[in-house]
Amino acid sequence: MASLIDLFIILPFIALLIYFQVKIIKYSRDKNAKFYCKILLGLYIIIVFTFFLNVDYKFPAGFAIWLGMGIILGYFGLYNLINIKFLHRQQEINEIDKEFQELRANTHEYIRKFFHFFFFGGFLLEVFIFNTITITLLENIPGFAEFCNINPFWPGFDYIITPKYISPTLVDISLMVFFMIGLPFAIILEFFRLSPNMGIPFYQLFIKSLRPSEQHNVGHYYYFIFGIFMASIFLPISCTFGILCLLCFGDTFASIIGKKIGKHKIKWESEKSWEGTIGGSIITFFTSYFFIGWELAIILTLIFGIFDILTPNLLKISDNLVYPLLAGIILYLIVVIFDYQIQAPVAEIFRHFDEFYATFYPQWA
Repeated sequence: MASLIDLFIILPFIALLIYFQVKIIKYSRDKNAKFYCKILLGLYIIIVFTFFLNVDYKFPAGFAIWLGMGIILGYFGLYNLINIKFLHRQQEINEIDKEFQELRANTHEYIRKFFHFFFFGGFLLEVFIFNTITITLLENIPGFAEFCNINPFWPGFDYIITPKYISPTLVDISLMVFFMIGLPFAIILEFFRLSPNMGIPFYQLFIKSLRPSEQHNVGHYYYFIFGIFMASIFLPISCTFGILCLLCFGDTFASIIGKKIGKHKIKWESEKSWEGTIGGSIITFFTSYFFIGWELAIILTLIFGIFDILTPNLLKISDNLVYPLLAGIILYLIVVIFDYQIQAPVAEIFRHFDEFYATFYPQWA
């Protein structure tokens, strides 16, 4: 259970994030976007009261979470305070609409897809840096394990949720921390971006990564971060990276291949081609294999192939939301509930990390 100090800090912040999400729903103009944001808000509230409030936040993970959240909120708040109250500036949205119509070219899509590679590399680098630093501290500083309060594994989920259903290791937490900061960032960013009386820094540059339909609605990256955040909580880290391979590589290469060599258009998805879907499926298999093995990679490939041709016209939903949620549920059933043992190159590296931590914390061996 979270300490009283943690609760004193986290409860007002959680309440603020819930308020921001309610406002995001109000500011979004698209009916489908409003509906999916309501679903995400409900999931967020469930996660908060079954996860965040029942976790004893340990150093250094807990410190990183609170520091990151505080910096993000303070930055956006200070930016708007200075611009609106002192400089009397407001975000000029109307002048950007024309520019949005000119950003439909392939170059714009390539810029969007580049960020997928950037995010994936950032996630993987963060995990290895986090674990390398933690291992170095454990090896070289006597008593560091005790300083971390003996337990960096956060086992206290039996208050509401038993460890069988959520039992992260320190390697899992290294990615979880990223999204515990990343999700509030996305919520705060979208609130200030969509608010008619506020704004965000570098707005003119930021819109170049958005599609026209996203200007007055939540960006698809919001669904992306939300979906991966939930996957990082409930799944082993290798499965989360498998889903990231689907989103960051499969989806990206499907778009690039479709635009470059796509000649056979999908009848009900006019902007997609069969060449792009097949190419994205192949890329999904080969990239996710390194994290989850060939059996699970086939499952992700099938999910990608099926839903790439169904979204967004037949199924009015962002693929950035449906991929992590559906793939997460299926992988959760296979890996967590039925205790499937993943055999894959990168998964072995993560397993070695956990075996090292077990030498300091024998009760988790």
